[in-house]
Amino acid sequence: RYTYSNSYGYVMPNITCSDLYQDYVSVSATSSSSISAGVTRAEITREGYEEFRKKVKFSLKQARTMGKNSFYVFREEDYNVFLRKEKIVGAFRNAIANGYQGIEVYYQPITDCMSEKIIGAEALMRFTMTSAAGEESISPVEFIPLLEETGLIIPAGRFVLNEAAKTCSEIGRRIPHFRMNVNVSC
Repeated sequence: RYTYSNSYGYVMPNITCSDLYQDYVSVSATSSSSISAGVTRAEITREGYEEFRKKVKFSLKQARTMGKNSFYVFREEDYNVFLRKEKIVGAFRNAIANGYQGIEVYYQPITDCMSEKIIGAEALMRFTMTSAAGEESISPVEFIPLLEETGLIIPAGRFVLNEAAKTCSEIGRRIPHFRMNVNVSC
């Protein structure tokens, strides 16, 4: 029923998810072993060996993150999301290594409702990613969770705090009691 392939394991034509469970997961219930499997369609081999290898590796990683006795069936949409995240993280690492190039701090004014005067500001991190396709502004909704997951929030946060403190000091000379708000991620 299964054909051995010396590259990655078994070639299983027309095998369903329930077949995998029946043949592997339920059989292992009497032992202490478990299986995580990444499943890709054979057509992906047409894209070339290197692309196939990347997608198989991605599928296995996805299965492992799902926990023991799990398998993941490759989906191009999931892979594209993964590639997008990797691209953003790589660009952010590069920005930090190059003096925070592409990372900016914008300031949202805070006004007193009674006097209608500016009494402070909120510091907001913004990121513009540069790639071969050009420059792209990345939404904080997209990049902040990635910074938190990778630990890059620490150097990025330090940069924002330093910039906000400098700006607060400068503006504080002109506007007495000026306050700066900075959201901190832990």
